[in-house]
Amino acid sequence: MRKPVITLAAALLISLLAVGCSTVKSTGQSNTNSGAGTSDAAATTPGVTSSTISLGYLTDLSGPASGAGKETYQGSKLYVDQLNSSGGVCGRQVKLTVQDDQYNPQTALSLYQQSSKQVLDYMAVLGTPILSALEPQMEQDKILTVTQSWDASLLEDSNLIVAPSTSDMDIVAGLGYLSQHGLLKSGDAIGAVYIAGLGEPQMAGVDYAASRLGLKAVKIEVQATDTDLSSQLQQFKNAGVKAIVAAGLPTQTAAAAAGETAVGLNVPIVTGTAGFVSSLTQGQAAPAVESHVYVVLGWSPFSADNSQVKQVVSAYNANNGGTAPDEGIVLGWAEAKLYTDIIAKSCGNLTRDGLLSAYRTISNLQMTGLMPDLDFAKPGQAPARAYDITQPSASQAGGLKLISQPFITPALLKNYQPAT
Repeated sequence: MRKPVITLAAALLISLLAVGCSTVKSTGQSNTNSGAGTSDAAATTPGVTSSTISLGYLTDLSGPASGAGKETYQGSKLYVDQLNSSGGVCGRQVKLTVQDDQYNPQTALSLYQQSSKQVLDYMAVLGTPILSALEPQMEQDKILTVTQSWDASLLEDSNLIVAPSTSDMDIVAGLGYLSQHGLLKSGDAIGAVYIAGLGEPQMAGVDYAASRLGLKAVKIEVQATDTDLSSQLQQFKNAGVKAIVAAGLPTQTAAAAAGETAVGLNVPIVTGTAGFVSSLTQGQAAPAVESHVYVVLGWSPFSADNSQVKQVVSAYNANNGGTAPDEGIVLGWAEAKLYTDIIAKSCGNLTRDGLLSAYRTISNLQMTGLMPDLDFAKPGQAPARAYDITQPSASQAGGLKLISQPFITPALLKNYQPAT
């Protein structure tokens, strides 16, 4: 596996906490359900009994990425609870065991070594640093997991599910949307502020858009702790930029929005899910954030008006688990659905080999209303290339409103290939 750089919403800070205490929680029933799908191999497979399927969930519940970790886990838990109430999968109840790695690779490795022999697989693992530490052992153990990290380099690994697409594709989609709506034209300049590591993979999307649309890209590296981007924005103003890419944390998105107003710019700011949290719709920067920022999502926002997301919201309202309403709830729900749908296609061979084999045969996994439909049958390729374009709004639950048609594919994105 190529060692990737830190990326994504999970990486809410670059620094890692020291190894500390961890917690383990389980959700799911152990009721015996009759039904198709009993396999002889399951009798000797870790985490599989005649009545249950045990899955791990490695995330951050108390460290620097705990906001994202808690939200996505709660969404996954809510989906597993409703799945179990309707009979489970393969005639079994799903038992989901969450472990708090505090966004620390050493802690994650220790927790993995403790739990890997008790679970069939891991539903999700949060963060590229964690995946980098675990992947050699996970590959050896034939563990299939959803990555809560969207670095294009992860597409190389046959046992990692990168869904629905990659962070560089977010930027191509966002700039393509601006182009199609007349906000960018050939000869324009665009600015990009990015954090080393976190934002670097997204610069491939900036470079592609610039080359295809005839744009000049002005890229400036910033620090994760930077909250004043006045000098960088002045450079963008001097260069006459017509749009800005914020490839950092929410802190940099807010600084870009507030700062461009201060220097006399009035241009759109494109960011991905890593660059936004709902709290940006509060406080002094909120008016600028709502006016200028476009957030590109590969799944539905919490405020989406469709029956599938309304089901998520209803379950959340009944049991929010102490989390705020956020698009991460929808993401966690969608990831649990796609993972258990893969299990459902493996009922005749409930083993790690069986799940891996089934995963790569799926060419049209239906994710109606939650994500684009997913194609896992093309190794090295992102399983989808459709997006929701949203803008921050304090009036919307979750802080985002959909401004495009659901799951559009801007023309610029159609032939783009992530660099793995």
